[in-house]
Amino acid sequence: MAAGTAAFGLALLRSWSGSPAPAPAPQWTVPPNTLVVVGTKSPSGRALIEDFGQTGRRAAPASEGVQTAAPRILHSPAEDASPEAVLAKLVRRTEEAVSRRRPDLLIILGGETALAIIRALRLDWARPVAYRDGLGWIEARHEGRPLPIWLMPGAYYRRGLWRELATR
Repeated sequence: MAAGTAAFGLALLRSWSGSPAPAPAPQWTVPPNTLVVVGTKSPSGRALIEDFGQTGRRAAPASEGVQTAAPRILHSPAEDASPEAVLAKLVRRTEEAVSRRRPDLLIILGGETALAIIRALRLDWARPVAYRDGLGWIEARHEGRPLPIWLMPGAYYRRGLWRELATR
């Protein structure tokens, strides 16, 4: 199994075909219509949720509806269920949020979570574009429109990174 965000993205995309020619280097900025999914309960996941709250945006458990156009975060619900059930619920809520909100950027924290969400979304095509500060960037299309995806294994989150990206 590949390790790290860049290797994860490359391994995942080796089996996909149909992606167009490489695009120019991306701008590492967070648009207002961003969906962030935190699938790790590690200290780094909690740090991301804390940092996200300090930007004045609201964190919502996966059981809560996503209704606003402001950046939004979904995280694993705090419930006594099996890890598989918790992941399945988070994936289902993410699918619903992506279909309803049509985000301009999807950020996924947690390697297993990222793999499950990307498989569930059934992307039209995808390809790795860049890697920076533990974030892997995948350019993708979902339901005929662009859906940039940033991936970050839970253990790699650097405290303060979200604030830096969200305030640019």
